[in-house]
Amino acid sequence: MIDIEKSTARFFDWLENVHDKAPQSPVGKIMTANNYSISHTGGGCLAWELTIDDSHYLWICDLGNGLGDSVDEHYLVGCYNADGDFDNAECKGIRNALRWCAKRHADPDKYIAAYQARESRVFAARERARKLAKR
Repeated sequence: MIDIEKSTARFFDWLENVHDKAPQSPVGKIMTANNYSISHTGGGCLAWELTIDDSHYLWICDLGNGLGDSVDEHYLVGCYNADGDFDNAECKGIRNALRWCAKRHADPDKYIAAYQARESRVFAARERARKLAKR
């Protein structure tokens, strides 16, 4: 049987260790210089987070939902609002990820709305294709 207290203690020891070491990594130095901090996004996943205002934030993480080991690897980026709407993408390299986020920083709702509209059109096209394939 799993000892919940020990598991919880190990998790928080790991998280504290990450918070201590990650900012000193090559990726961490770039991210902290750009005012990003470490955020636990749930389920043991981590991201670099930048709060835009009370209802918008940006996340950057590697493809394994971590903080990244290399400045050149691929990163997942997201711009989120308090309603759960978002815009996201994949970028090659931490500097491209930061550029993507910087564009959305000034007007996050514009980019979120455009992404949501694009996703709605894609979903509708897939539904039409699915219905046609059933004929």
